[in-house]
Amino acid sequence: YRDSNGDEQWRAILYGTFVYDGTTSTCTQGSCDVIITDTSWSVSSKNVVKSGGTVSCDLTMVKKFIGITVLKEELNMSMTCSPTGVFS
Repeated sequence: YRDSNGDEQWRAILYGTFVYDGTTSTCTQGSCDVIITDTSWSVSSKNVVKSGGTVSCDLTMVKKFIGITVLKEELNMSMTCSPTGVFS
């Protein structure tokens, strides 16, 4: 996420480990890391879900000024390994 000047405020990275047996894929492990550059931002909520060959992360970030939330950003990321072993 970048501000109006193009300066990075925070970055979210989705990780997934998949098992592929030639016909199906299964997500066995998933995580979502957040790297905060501007310390006025913080993670409000983060939820990682694995389902079949997909891992997803729902993330809510908030920016606070003097303890008051002045900006909120929501992000959903997902990564899928298809039954034929193709990532998207």
